[in-house]
Amino acid sequence: MSLSNRLINTNAGGGASAFGVISWLGNGSATRSISGLNFTPSFVIIYANNGTTSFFDRRGGVGKYYPFGKSGYLLASYPDTLKSFDDGGITVGNNSRTNSNNINYVAWCWDAGQTQASNTDGNTQAAVYSNPEGGVSVGTYDGNASLTFPTVGHGLGVSPNMIMVKNDYSFYGRIWHSGMNNNNALGQVMPLQFDSLMTNANELTWGDVYPTTTVFAPKGSAINEVYKSGYSYRFWSFAQVENLSHFGRFLGTFGEIQVNLPFQPDFVMIKSTNEAARSWQIVDSVRGNNVIAIFGEAEAAASKFELNENGFVVNNNRTSGNKEYIYVAYKIN
Repeated sequence: MSLSNRLINTNAGGGASAFGVISWLGNGSATRSISGLNFTPSFVIIYANNGTTSFFDRRGGVGKYYPFGKSGYLLASYPDTLKSFDDGGITVGNNSRTNSNNINYVAWCWDAGQTQASNTDGNTQAAVYSNPEGGVSVGTYDGNASLTFPTVGHGLGVSPNMIMVKNDYSFYGRIWHSGMNNNNALGQVMPLQFDSLMTNANELTWGDVYPTTTVFAPKGSAINEVYKSGYSYRFWSFAQVENLSHFGRFLGTFGEIQVNLPFQPDFVMIKSTNEAARSWQIVDSVRGNNVIAIFGEAEAAASKFELNENGFVVNNNRTSGNKEYIYVAYKIN
């Protein structure tokens, strides 16, 4: 079964101002403003160089976050973490995840829109913040036991290249990426775990369909990764935008590999789809080449992972030979 063929997404606007990177050295202040963006963010990932990784978004609200990892269910009532989404940056408190003394932090920030709307494009109603020009949206929905083929509207207007879904009250979470070798032997669309490799080959996380220009299709199951009655879910969806973002895959080698992109990136995130030992790895132009953030692990250095005018280059200290990797690349405009 297929809702439609996946589209290759480009918007011809020259690249929206929908992504930025800001960094700071923690000073323990209970209220600290961090600036440096040219937009108001609505989705923020904050990484501390000791490895703590936290997801914040406007739909969840300030003081609520997902810690990266299998135990990463929504944590509420932490007003000392992210205090506000500001025009040009964020305000943080002195929680260890956001502003402890002498800890280096980086925030990767997206503008997913500033106004929440009810989205009824799918048969499951969603509350969505969306920025179609920037190719990013954030939303929530509740599972409904009466639906055998649930669909959820993402608000992008084009087919997404990546969708990340987390259960608000459990540790389950799954990812779909357009660069993956998505179909298993049964023709089913394969999922990727947040903190591990592809899951069981028979898992029907996404049913057997690709996202369309309006909806994606989370599939209910005995375990509640992306859709089950009585649970609430949050999603972050991303579409490729010309001169702003690029999504794809490459095959690791036993040496160095240059991955070419249509622009010089300021942010690249990679993840193996078939090797559990490799977590998400990120390099950005603000912290500099070879300063590698690893979700859930301490920052790494002395390994080649560099941004350049043609894309990025990575060596076999960060990848493994003959393993498949997906990537997400963004440019700051």
